[in-house]
Amino acid sequence: MSLITLSSRSSLLLIAFLTVFLVHGCISVADSGEEEEEYNPDFSTVPAPFDTTGAVKTTLNNGVIYYTIREGNGVFRVVYRDQLSLYFTLRTAKGEILSSSYADSSTSPRLVRVADLTTQGMISGILGMKVNEQRTIVVPPSQGYGDVSESDPNYPYRNDTLIYDLEVAYISQ
Repeated sequence: MSLITLSSRSSLLLIAFLTVFLVHGCISVADSGEEEEEYNPDFSTVPAPFDTTGAVKTTLNNGVIYYTIREGNGVFRVVYRDQLSLYFTLRTAKGEILSSSYADSSTSPRLVRVADLTTQGMISGILGMKVNEQRTIVVPPSQGYGDVSESDPNYPYRNDTLIYDLEVAYISQ
């Protein structure tokens, strides 16, 4: 009988320990009263902006301008439904880097869906690109973050012209 009692006590202790472990693991940093550490990417390895001198300039009806730095190759062109492997850097016209696939010494392209891109200007500027093509896309505020709400993290850039340097590494149709 004492063996059964010992086994029951061990089981109860194990259950209590696991319950405490699981409940503690479910408490988030926000619930604990501690502040989350802000992510500050390292942009020191981001390449210089593309040189648009002598590049072919195209102006779209919505005010977006893009410069073709290097023509792409292959038969496929980027369309709205595609998923891409993309090298990119997003800067303001003042040169502040907001995001880059090269951040934190990365050398890999990012996987993105065209339909999920953050600005209409970027979407309109990337359509028609081919693999290995490079473009600089200049996006006016109306096609960038101009309409975001105050709660959006991009709100401080609502009046900024955005400049994307892009290179398509792969198109998945």
